[in-house]
Amino acid sequence: MTLGPWRLSSRRVGDQQGAYTIFFVAVLGLLTLLAVRSMTTSTVNSVRLTSNTHNATEGFLAAEEAMAQGMEWLASSSNSYTTHLWPSAPHTVGTPLSFPVENMGGQTTSRAYTLSFGFEAGPPGESLLKVIGRAASSTGQGATVSQWVSLNTLLQSTALDAPLVVAGCLNVASGVPDIYADLVPHNDTLDYITYYRGPTRRTALNGTAGGLCDEGTGSQPEEGAAEAPESIWRLNSHLVGTQNGRFANSAEPIGLSQYSGGDLWPRIFTESRDWFDDLRVNQPNALADMNIYYWNGAAPAPGSAPDTGQTWPSNIQKRSNGSTQWPNKTATFDYSGAPQPGDSFSAWGTFANPAVIIYRGAGCPNLRFQSSGSYIIIGVLYIESASNPENAALECTADEWQRFMMLGTLVINGDLKIIKKNPEIISAEVGGIYDTKLFPVTGVYGAAGTWKVQED
Repeated sequence: MTLGPWRLSSRRVGDQQGAYTIFFVAVLGLLTLLAVRSMTTSTVNSVRLTSNTHNATEGFLAAEEAMAQGMEWLASSSNSYTTHLWPSAPHTVGTPLSFPVENMGGQTTSRAYTLSFGFEAGPPGESLLKVIGRAASSTGQGATVSQWVSLNTLLQSTALDAPLVVAGCLNVASGVPDIYADLVPHNDTLDYITYYRGPTRRTALNGTAGGLCDEGTGSQPEEGAAEAPESIWRLNSHLVGTQNGRFANSAEPIGLSQYSGGDLWPRIFTESRDWFDDLRVNQPNALADMNIYYWNGAAPAPGSAPDTGQTWPSNIQKRSNGSTQWPNKTATFDYSGAPQPGDSFSAWGTFANPAVIIYRGAGCPNLRFQSSGSYIIIGVLYIESASNPENAALECTADEWQRFMMLGTLVINGDLKIIKKNPEIISAEVGGIYDTKLFPVTGVYGAAGTWKVQED
């Protein structure tokens, strides 16, 4: 009689246990579903994050490719960074950077980046330049990066410091050549000076061969009764309109600096003579592409100047001789036929792309005025003898330099004697071409630690 109730109680217990089991299974299933959903969401987010990271990295790598192409473009001596200043005039690479992309489903698509690069100038007179590369895809991915680079320009950093550089003896026997060396002299002292070799041997051009250079052949003594006359007193010395009888109104006094002498080539150029000769022989078109001219034994006619249709800038204004009191706040060529602001003129070289002219011959080239045009050179004119130039054996007599106009630096790797002529030079500083980056670049080197993400 006692078995019945016991069996009924056991059945209830079993039913209750089944209900609990079903409940726990349901809860476990729900938790499993939540876990699966959470894992799926996490996986999607992880894949999305990985994809975004990949796309960002891809964009930076594409931008670096654009920057590398900019450096390669800049390394070509015929190119100038001023052509593609950032961001006003970037250069777009003609062929986009494209490549296949395979997704996680095994499907292959293609992606393309449009590449562009440009340049930002560093401090004036220094060889630093910022190269900027930009990559952009049609889906909105991309990046912009930049790096400062050091340029190995054709000219030494000090090549344009003096408007006239003479390796041997300098003698202005007659004539009044003018040199505009600085816009505003400071305390009667110029920042830009004329160098000459100082006490060393003469050639027959300026006295007895083998004797020491001096300036004792002029007819006008320098300041101080006890001092000897100087032949170089005629630089910038006119008979009218002077201030206290010392300086010309139409030009400025020239400070002189001596150095120990020797070959001027390494003081002006970063590349050897062989480098130039190799281009001249094996790549005859390369020199002209870089605005480098090699005059071998003769100078071309003035009317053949290659850079035509230029406009004379307003900051280099004309002043007639003796018209204002020294110092002028502007520079000028004094010749009546010289260009004035706004005038069209022709020259070797431009203000944005100055020329480098190398003359090698037995003496000085013929640079006199002709009816077909005047000689105007913007850049550097380097004159030396074709034979044994290292010992400054050149004897340069400027007897055919009437109305020769130079804006930049004139270099005579030897002796110079000016007779009855009035050549005129405006310094590189006055003309705004003293930045050596304006001249051909022969190498580009990245500056360590300067790579960065450029803000758009």
